[in-house]
Amino acid sequence: MSSPIPVFRYLAIALIAASGLPFTQATTYHFSESTGDDNNPGTYDAPMQSLAKASSLQLSPGDEVLFKRGDIFAGHFAVNGSGSAFEPIVISSYGEGDLPILTGQVGEAGGGDYQEAVLVENQDNITFEFLEIQNERLSSRPGIDDIDAYGIQILNTSAGIMENFTFRNLTVRKVYAPKPILRDEGEDAFNGLEVAGIRFFTAWNAVAGNEKQIRNILVEDCFFTDLQRLGIHIKHGGASNGVGNDELNRNKDIIVRNNEFQNTGGTCVLPIRTYNCLIENNLFYRPGSDADSRMPNRGSSVWTWRCINTVIQYNRCISTRGYLDSHGIHIDHENLNTFVQYNYMEDCEGGFVEILGGNVNSVYRFNVSVNDGWRDNPNWKNSNHTIWINEKGPGDTVHRCEHTYIYNNTVYMDRDFSTAIDIDGKHTYIYNNIFHAEGGDIGGKQVVVENNGTELFMRNNLFSGNIDSRFQNMDTAPIEGTPIFDRPGETNKYAYQLQASSPAINAGTTQLGPPIPGAGTGVFKDLTPYPKVDFYGNPIDLSSGTPNIGACNAKNGEIQSRPLSPISKIRVFPNQLHTQNGSEEKLTALASPALADDTSIVWSSDNASVATVDVSGTVTTHSEGVALLTAKSDNGQSDSCYIIVGNVSASMSANARQWMWDNQLDPNQSDLADTAPTGNPLLIHYALDTPPSQAIQFQFDTSDNRITAHFKGSRSDLSYSALAASDLEEWQTTSVSPPDSQGMRSLSVSSPASNAGAFFKIQVTPN
Repeated sequence: MSSPIPVFRYLAIALIAASGLPFTQATTYHFSESTGDDNNPGTYDAPMQSLAKASSLQLSPGDEVLFKRGDIFAGHFAVNGSGSAFEPIVISSYGEGDLPILTGQVGEAGGGDYQEAVLVENQDNITFEFLEIQNERLSSRPGIDDIDAYGIQILNTSAGIMENFTFRNLTVRKVYAPKPILRDEGEDAFNGLEVAGIRFFTAWNAVAGNEKQIRNILVEDCFFTDLQRLGIHIKHGGASNGVGNDELNRNKDIIVRNNEFQNTGGTCVLPIRTYNCLIENNLFYRPGSDADSRMPNRGSSVWTWRCINTVIQYNRCISTRGYLDSHGIHIDHENLNTFVQYNYMEDCEGGFVEILGGNVNSVYRFNVSVNDGWRDNPNWKNSNHTIWINEKGPGDTVHRCEHTYIYNNTVYMDRDFSTAIDIDGKHTYIYNNIFHAEGGDIGGKQVVVENNGTELFMRNNLFSGNIDSRFQNMDTAPIEGTPIFDRPGETNKYAYQLQASSPAINAGTTQLGPPIPGAGTGVFKDLTPYPKVDFYGNPIDLSSGTPNIGACNAKNGEIQSRPLSPISKIRVFPNQLHTQNGSEEKLTALASPALADDTSIVWSSDNASVATVDVSGTVTTHSEGVALLTAKSDNGQSDSCYIIVGNVSASMSANARQWMWDNQLDPNQSDLADTAPTGNPLLIHYALDTPPSQAIQFQFDTSDNRITAHFKGSRSDLSYSALAASDLEEWQTTSVSPPDSQGMRSLSVSSPASNAGAFFKIQVTPN
């Protein structure tokens, strides 16, 4: 039995039907580490077990490979087979509970940890969804470099194009190489560290006519955390002279949107040689982290290198860290047409604008920067910047940037630090920006501007507060005065809208930067060549009239309210733990989004005699047994860790225990749940093995003097009883019906006791 088909797959089927194309006879393969066997056929009732078995399957268009929720699959899954554009291969999950974990960590006993948990080499048209991917490599593996580790690797070493990869609703975390590369290792070592949650790599193009690339990539609604360096790495190896062109020698048509990144040791998204890349609506929280000692502690939210046509918009870049780089969004060497627009950046250690050598048409517009650029390195005077346009290309060659546009941004500072302004380029445009510093100063560390024989177009910027005069005096039409923000000092973009009396209103100059190539088509289909709105959705026309200065173009003090941002999800890591009495363990609870209005979390234990947990997530064990340790927010979001202490058998899954508590039943007293036959669904999880895994959904009806329980689940041996007014009838074991087209089974009780309709008990028994 396969899982219900999501709506988007129904749409794909409908499109195939409408097109007249033939359907492929697809197969669904189920895998359960806890109850499966590789000799099984892979059905819902008889799942296979291992990643090795999954790798041996010859997959075809439309096939599904489904891993059971709550299970951990250790090994190496090499996807063998390609889907088609209308019928992709789907790698997903089934059942209820926590996402299944796929990890390459098998230890020395397994021959050493694998380079990646999932490998797709020279296969395509594949969707990954509803999985957790890990790969904490602690042991070496022969033939694998100790500085390499990936969660999922998509690899093109073929003689052509791979296309159509979708990643959605994944959790990607805990990916580390055995050998950390830290600050003292130097620049070359750092650049060689490519540990990533998801990596796309296309090998060097050496033969004309056989150019290879990966194209049509979508990564959306995923969660990345606790990664040694990179979240998503997209890289093309380049080409020999005379082979291919700028478009063929890059990975192409890429969208990264609606994802959340927390605590990556380096950069969240690192595109290298891409063509048409859209990165939007992501939350980048603490890139460049040093939360784990193996992290290199250097990164930016996004870091582009030799890319063509890149749009980075509507992202939140919060608390970037690092001893080098580590700006909000970072345009590295030799990119063409890079648009950084409509982003909110806050508390980024390196600074606001970073553009390194060799770039053409780099654009920062309609962004809000709050307290960026506070790094202080006594050995590097200008270690932090409000604006940094660098002249150095790869290998320390001189390759100056040309046609750089920084306009209609709002830069706000109210902390006691000083930044630098460093510009060494050609044809630089800085206009319609607000620079406001009421604490610290902008430009006080250093102001160096080299125009190299070209004009510096700098005008109609509003300077307020402590702005270095060397920078301010370069403006040919400066505006002075307090910008009169709506709620200055708050840490959100909505605070920096303009009140009606602001001197920034109608004070800007009309000047168009470059258009976005391909706007209105492909991955840029929803974009316009030139901005039509400001950061807040107010209309703007930079070709005529009098635009405002800054990121807000409201003319009469129209204020867009900041929407509430409640916690939408809590994730507890690890979610299963087997330990011994007397031990002390540490749990981590991450709230999403990281910028929720209230991220306070309360911990609890459902069995304090076995284990307790304090406010920091530290677990103390007291006796053998099982307990559910839960982190819960004020708005009711929660997640749990199911802990087994000592050598005891788990009788019930974590989700079952949580359900029973929610329904005023004590899971420490009974493995059974009672319910009246109301027709309402009842979800109970039972575990009869380790790790916990069993999900059955019941729905009750009564007719013809019978009580029938309809349910979804893989077990076929259920016991039942009708509860009479006096005594419980003897438990009997009965067979149940095969699953119907919706996966429902039925169990009937004939001639129940007179008031059996009051309660009905179902008990799962071992096979």
